[in-house]
Amino acid sequence: MQFFCSGLCISSLFLLWLASPDGTPLEEMDKFSGKVIYTGYSTKNGVGTLKLEQINGDVKHFEIHKTDEEIYNSVMGKWVKIYASKPSFLSIKKVEQLQNEKAEVLKKYDYLKSLEKLKSYTSKWYFGGIMYVALILGFILSELVFYDLVKSKNKKNKE
Repeated sequence: MQFFCSGLCISSLFLLWLASPDGTPLEEMDKFSGKVIYTGYSTKNGVGTLKLEQINGDVKHFEIHKTDEEIYNSVMGKWVKIYASKPSFLSIKKVEQLQNEKAEVLKKYDYLKSLEKLKSYTSKWYFGGIMYVALILGFILSELVFYDLVKSKNKKNKE
């Protein structure tokens, strides 16, 4: 049971890691080509969805931001190539770089800027605080369960 609780702690840290921003080089990102069939945005936060229909008929969904609305509107109904970040625990794949059918870069990905964003995000107190609280609570939970099992085992042996 202690192994289960330790696994729970490790998986919690893994989920926190998945929720963090990605600092991936462009060459290692997932690449998709197809025709843009939909772009829409939330009225609350300006985050939206882009739907891309691939040659084989599959439709892929990507997270986009309203700040780049002109770019996405210009490629509506056209063939594009998308470099996308890996999906995190909290979101779907994000469009990091967008190229049109002529291989012109319409939205450029900046690897160094993404590393700075990752650095600033992980150095914030609340992200570090969440990780430490998760570790401490996981450790306490695993120890409580372990001692409870030991106590119940000793009780069975006395009977």
